[in-house]
Amino acid sequence: MKKLIQVLSKSLIVLIFLCALSCEYNDYPIDNDYYIAEFPGNKKAAISYTFDDNCQSSFSIIAPLLKEYGYSATFFIIAGRIKNDADWQQWRDLNDVGFEIGNHSLNHLELAKIPDRSSLTNEINQSYDLIRAKIGQAPFSFAHPYNSTNDSVDAIVFQRHFASRISPKGFCNDWGIVSESTQDMVDFNWKEMVKRHEWLVIAGHGVNDGYKPITKDLLLHMLIKTKGKEGDLFIGNFGTMSKYKMEIFPGFNRI
Repeated sequence: MKKLIQVLSKSLIVLIFLCALSCEYNDYPIDNDYYIAEFPGNKKAAISYTFDDNCQSSFSIIAPLLKEYGYSATFFIIAGRIKNDADWQQWRDLNDVGFEIGNHSLNHLELAKIPDRSSLTNEINQSYDLIRAKIGQAPFSFAHPYNSTNDSVDAIVFQRHFASRISPKGFCNDWGIVSESTQDMVDFNWKEMVKRHEWLVIAGHGVNDGYKPITKDLLLHMLIKTKGKEGDLFIGNFGTMSKYKMEIFPGFNRI
């Protein structure tokens, strides 16, 4: 009985001490100013440049201009259209200097129209395997040809890839920039993405080549506008911004 009283007494002393300690710290204000920034660097918005379809201007015009301005980009490549090691080496060289190489399927088919699951899987995953083998790094991101998708397509895409421009809906605000796009459209979209705190993803093809190519002047205009808004914008390739968004919004996390 005496030992029990001693134990209870010691427990009571500890409890009183902890209560006193708690009261002492109640006099200090609690700092509620910490939060997770929606965009890296606490920027107001973000922009990513992406280019599809293996256009030769990726090497001759697009990548050199982006490097001149200090920006990265994502090139979504059609692996089945790359026929020799010399061409693969060009894409590997871009990867090695900080550009992202993403998967744009094996043959650029409308994925939602492929009825056979085995063929659909091959179209997505054979391209993944080729890129991983030839580039030396597995593709993190996928771009659906023709923006063609459905639940079955995405189920296969996200077996290996973690991010896509169109799935899930609302992941980013992608803008397909084509021959008909104008500098006024650029000015409007750059203003709106900052105003609305959006992640704008530019989805283009080539400069003077490829599907509905843009001009070098239009690309320069975009880069100049981006440079002028660096104080408000996070500028990074699609995979980099995807990883950040998946970290702060777990609902988008495929990892």
